[in-house]
Amino acid sequence: MRAGIAAADAAQSRHDFAAARAELDRLLAAEPEDLEARLMSANLRLLAGDYAAARADCRYVIEAGALLAGTVCLASAQTGPGSVGRARAMIAALGEYDDHDEATGELMLWRLLTMADLSSRAGDAKAALAFLERAHAIDPGHEEARTQLAERVLAGGDSERALSLASAPGASPSRLVVRLRAALALGDPRADAWRRELEGMLASDRRRGLPPHLREEGELALHVDGNAGSALTFARLNFVTQKDTRDLRLLAASASASSDAHALASLRAWMVETGFEDRVVQGQLDATRQAAAAGR
Repeated sequence: MRAGIAAADAAQSRHDFAAARAELDRLLAAEPEDLEARLMSANLRLLAGDYAAARADCRYVIEAGALLAGTVCLASAQTGPGSVGRARAMIAALGEYDDHDEATGELMLWRLLTMADLSSRAGDAKAALAFLERAHAIDPGHEEARTQLAERVLAGGDSERALSLASAPGASPSRLVVRLRAALALGDPRADAWRRELEGMLASDRRRGLPPHLREEGELALHVDGNAGSALTFARLNFVTQKDTRDLRLLAASASASSDAHALASLRAWMVETGFEDRVVQGQLDATRQAAAAGR
């Protein structure tokens, strides 16, 4: 990996999104045709919720001839009514691409993870699970695929398999949260020690001056401690810089559990303004609104 790309990737990995953005802007100013930097730029814009700018990066990739990568990218950036359905159709229309020169293992993983996310946002949990299973089978060591599969399995009620998936070596804080939740669901006696390990990792990063793991802090507060108010505080701070599906859902769940009308209204307004479509979150917001109206 080239130095500039490596620097941007490292900055993004430690949640220093401003540094990652600055590095990518520098790279693209010098080499606008750098498609690797262009795709990283698009993904960083998606994380920030800047969908129009992400689409511009994706179209550049398509026009440069990288159809598969550009289409997966552009599908991820779709917004507005029916955008999830359109995005799923865009990727499905590409076919399998198994023998295509462009279809590297990394790119196929990205495609599968994107399809899993879109399926989840469509409310199609079965399809989301199937895509995650395929991604994990391609590369069992891929951290994002393993973590998301463990989360999906846990949500489906299979705590034993979730614990097995989440217990592999080299876990990220996000996967350690899943491990702890699965252990608690099973009454595993190692849960207390694993909680201390996770908290020690989070505290160590804070002492080193690294950006906090706000999503994981929020998940701990909501799903482990049952402290919706604390979870909402973390979720709001996290959503300033990270706006992918998991971040949105943490914010929605925390706001709903807290019965925080202002947070719920702000979330609805953001979804209307950006056109970001998540039928699961929308259903949750609609149910919360109906419950509030019935309680008046």
